[in-house]
Amino acid sequence: MRITFTEHAPIESGFSAIFDDRIAPRLSELDETRQAILAVAKRHAAIALGVGAVLGLWLWSSGSGSDGLGELLATFLFPLAFAGVAAFLLWKRQARRWSGAVAETAMPDVCGFIGDLKYDYEAPKGFPVERMHELGVIPTCTHLDISDRLHGDHPNDPPIETESSK
Repeated sequence: MRITFTEHAPIESGFSAIFDDRIAPRLSELDETRQAILAVAKRHAAIALGVGAVLGLWLWSSGSGSDGLGELLATFLFPLAFAGVAAFLLWKRQARRWSGAVAETAMPDVCGFIGDLKYDYEAPKGFPVERMHELGVIPTCTHLDISDRLHGDHPNDPPIETESSK
């Protein structure tokens, strides 16, 4: 499968050549990596669910002999539910290995094409959250999720005058 970029807007003029030369070949490699990570995630989830099912069956078969829905819930479905949570956490761990890989691969070339623009996938590292809270720009909160920061200057923007530059 060949991945292409179609230019639509005037600002995109000339980007398709950069996409074909620099980004598209790396996207194929990234997809292979994604497929490998997905296979590991599926295997880990299946192992966790399998262990939960075997443990549940073992507990159910070696039960006290009282039949009913309560015994089924306590001995089989409860271990299976814990295994489901474990499978979900194992899946998320593998997903974190993939998160941001495409952006980190493509964005430097996109930013280079646009001009004086820089990309930061881990935006909280360079974002003054505490200072923004103190200034009241963003409200105080218990969880803040910031990612994918673009920063730079447009080449046609006049410089901003400050007191020290006057």
